[in-house]
Amino acid sequence: MIQEGTYNDGSLATVINQPCTIKLTVNTNGASGPIGPFTEVTNAIVAGSSAPLGWPGGGWPTSDSAIVIRLFDDGTNGDVTAGDKIFSKNILFPAYTSLGAEYKYGLNFGLATNQGSNDNEAGVGSNHRFGWQINYVSATAVDTFGRITTSNLINVVTGVKEIDNNIPNNYNMSQNYPNPFNPSTSIQFSIPEAGMVRMVVYNVTGQEVAVLLDGQKAAGNYEVSFDAAKLPSGIYLYTIQSGSFTQTRKMMLLK
Repeated sequence: MIQEGTYNDGSLATVINQPCTIKLTVNTNGASGPIGPFTEVTNAIVAGSSAPLGWPGGGWPTSDSAIVIRLFDDGTNGDVTAGDKIFSKNILFPAYTSLGAEYKYGLNFGLATNQGSNDNEAGVGSNHRFGWQINYVSATAVDTFGRITTSNLINVVTGVKEIDNNIPNNYNMSQNYPNPFNPSTSIQFSIPEAGMVRMVVYNVTGQEVAVLLDGQKAAGNYEVSFDAAKLPSGIYLYTIQSGSFTQTRKMMLLK
């Protein structure tokens, strides 16, 4: 008897090599899909080919609502401005996610106005691709509903590295260097015990603009590399949180 199967030829060159947080953002202003223009947008969702995203059944039936991930336009979950019809959510992808991962948005999921189909951004098999690289730690994907492209990834963090073998006695986050900077800078931090570490950049109005780190780290001293090439010049705040420790500093992007 002959058995047939598929062969997985993945390698560290074809997957992200560490967990990566992507802030998915989709502009739904003037949105239109195969069923025509959307006169009103009540909700936005995303589905895709790699966990934690998944593909619902054909036509994306409402009964598969547990498979899709809802995005936000209320100033939470990474959304910058409430009510601007740009929906967002920070999504953590595990290490070894394929560089070829695909995704697609849907609007008004489960509403009768979708004429029986929630798969309403483009035709079958027409999907966005992330366009990330193996060393990405976090980034923001800037998408427009109905415009199927490889993602425009901005606010990219390409490295979180341990800088020595010493275990620090205290929590600390240093001033970024260089500062002012254009467009890249580095931030060092220390944690005396293992735990979740979240580092976020905000603009001066308190809106989240980038997630630099959101994951488990062993005790040690680290350095984060941040590329702000597509942010406007100005003052930004960056904050670290690990356990009960929080600290905030200012940095200046000067182009």
